[in-house]
Amino acid sequence: MVLWAADEPIRGASRGRRGRSATEVLIRRVKQGVVEWYVAELLEKSWAGFETHTEQGCNVGKPCYGYRARRVPHPVPARRAKGMKKTLLKAHPVEGPVVSKCCAWRVTEALSYRQIAERLTPICSPIHRRHRWTPRGRRGAGPPPASGRY
Repeated sequence: MVLWAADEPIRGASRGRRGRSATEVLIRRVKQGVVEWYVAELLEKSWAGFETHTEQGCNVGKPCYGYRARRVPHPVPARRAKGMKKTLLKAHPVEGPVVSKCCAWRVTEALSYRQIAERLTPICSPIHRRHRWTPRGRRGAGPPPASGRY
């Protein structure tokens, strides 16, 4: 299958041994380079926007353990008029300190995930005390309570 650009001449196989001219090859490669640059620039700008969004305390998707979602009106008037909202993260009063301790242990003491899990088991919140913490999360936790609160 051949992909032709709109501004490239379309020639059949009748050109013989010559094939494409040097200019055609150069132009095509320059265009490929420009396309790669556009893709790289788009990815950089997208990631920078996502970083800014996160630094402002906003979240995309399900909130992580230790945080709760708080929906607020969108700061852009046009999007706010459409009813769009932004999701800010708010630290949970019980789970939030646990997350802070885990981060401190990982950064300051360079503990492994297994060592952090072993430290979490005795200090976790009362509802979690019957569960054992593992590097992949709580074992035997089951679904959250019907009230939606931990």
